[in-house]
This record gives sequence, structure tokens and C-alpha cells, in this order.
Amino acid sequence: MLQINDLTVLYDGVAAIQNVTFTLASGHIYALLGKNGSGKTTLMEAMMTMLQPSSGTMRFNDQPVTGDIAHQYFGYMETKPFFYEYLTVLEFLQYIRDIRELPRTDTQILNYLATVNLDGKKDALISTLSGGMRQRLSFVVATLHQPAVLLLDEPFSGQDPDETLKLQQLITAMAQNTAILISTHVFALIDKIATDVIFLTDGTIQEIQDVAENPWDLATYEAHFAANNQDTTKD
Repeated sequence: MLQINDLTVLYDGVAAIQNVTFTLASGHIYALLGKNGSGKTTLMEAMMTMLQPSSGTMRFNDQPVTGDIAHQYFGYMETKPFFYEYLTVLEFLQYIRDIRELPRTDTQILNYLATVNLDGKKDALISTLSGGMRQRLSFVVATLHQPAVLLLDEPFSGQDPDETLKLQQLITAMAQNTAILISTHVFALIDKIATDVIFLTDGTIQEIQDVAENPWDLATYEAHFAANNQDTTKD
């Protein structure tokens, strides 16, 4: 379980994230809803200890979240991931496996690539991949170590409907043993898989909804989202 309490992140003295409090539990898929600039990426980077919070606490299984804890137990799929462009897809994943000292064979890696339709690209240079393929490779990197907490920043960006459906199915299966937070500004992409919805506006959580207790239809969620969000400048 990951507990975030009164987390604040400042940029040049201005709060990009302000007094954010919530809990992520295994078995749940949390939709982090907010317009571009609402602070979704900033929040995830703080959770990964890539940004230093100005105040507040983060605890994972009753331990303070440190860089080592985040590296070992968290997975993060970024919107603009870094890759070694001169490596092939398989070579890059072998590199990730080796530096993390993961017990993954090449066969296991190839099987995992097949789940995101990248097994046919195992020998392709990363520099030749399309945007959607790069996103799916980022998903594999974020989940190769089977994290307890998985943060996905706009994971369906650049995916066609078939690939989106496959990712949704993978995420749902992983949620049985993982706490998953998905940031998006298009709720229609995750309305079928989210168990909880977190509405984020200007770096502040406006509301947290349990989908089972509040089974709104898609139009109601989108209207609620629109009513609680205004255009901002920093994501």
C-alpha cells in the first residue's frame, strides 16, 4: 500500500502540487483525471522521487519512500521515455534486465514482448519504432520487474483501438497484485477498467470517487471532469 499525505511540490515558489492526500492499494486501478497542465506528471514524478516534495510524506508498506524503494517496488511509464536509440528492442530489454539483476530469460522477455505485439520488432533498432511502439516498449520496461505500484502516464497515447484494448486487458490482469495509477485527460479510454477516479485540478485533488459506489455513466464522469477543471499551464 502506498500512502500519500499532504504532499506539496513547489516550482519557483508556486505550488504545482498542493496538499495532495490519497492511498493506492493493490487490486485497484485509479484513474488520475485532469486536463493538460493540472499536475498529473508532476505528481507522478514526485511519487517516483524524481522531484523533491516541499512538504508532506509518502510511505510504502509503512516505510518512507526513498529513491531505492521507488526503484525496487515502483514502475513508471513516462510520456517521453528515454531509450538508447542505437540498441535493438531485445538488446535494450536485456540491458534493463541486467542492470536490475532481474531473473528474466530471453525467452521470457520475448514472450512479454508478444503481449504488446512487439515480438516481431525484437531485432529492430529503437530509433526505427513508431510513437505507439515506443509507448508499448516503455510499458514493458515499467513492468518487467513486476512492480507493486505502477504509474502510467497517458499510456494509450498513440495507440490504435486494438492496441488500446490489449493494454487495457494487460493492466486489468496486473491489477490483481498491483496498485495502478493511470493519468489521462480522456476518461473514455479507461472508464471500463478504473475502480477509482481521482479528479485533479491545478495541482489539488478535488474529489476521489469509488466507481462501485458511484457507478456514473461516461457522460456523467466527463461532465463532472469538465466542471472541475480549467486550463492551466504546468503538467
